[in-house]
Amino acid sequence: MYRVQQGDELAFRELMNRHIHGLHAYAYRMCHSIEVAEEITQEAFLRVWTRAKTWRPNKVQFSTWLYQITRNLCIDLFRRQKAQFVEDVDLSQIPDTSARRDETLIIALQQSVQKLPERQRTAFLLCQVQGWSQIEAAELLETTPDAVESLLSRARKTLRKTLSDRPSERDN
Repeated sequence: MYRVQQGDELAFRELMNRHIHGLHAYAYRMCHSIEVAEEITQEAFLRVWTRAKTWRPNKVQFSTWLYQITRNLCIDLFRRQKAQFVEDVDLSQIPDTSARRDETLIIALQQSVQKLPERQRTAFLLCQVQGWSQIEAAELLETTPDAVESLLSRARKTLRKTLSDRPSERDN
């Protein structure tokens, strides 16, 4: 990143190659749209390039800074469009087969995660999906690890309730 701050395009490409897949996966999980995730990922890296000099190595890790940029882009998009990126699927209309039950559960989980409050969704995706530690997530969310644990606890509780309230296969 020091080289990127000096305008080194080769270093920027290397940095981008190192982080692009994880960042795209995070953006996708935040907005649940491949096209939007691609746009957000591109914009995040464009901001890294154009605002490289604003990164302070002694203050925050590069990956935390990068994910914060991406998170902010997602939040800005949500606020601007006030749209939900998960398609509303009527789960009762999907035929009841074992393969469909798994697919239905995955869809229900994705929809439930998208409906979580933004900070709970971010904590859940970072820690449970991306594998970040609570300390790393706390840095990104600008809070404490205990607060992240609380966010995770509330997210899990909400997801359990939401998924347990779904009509079961036996109810059909």
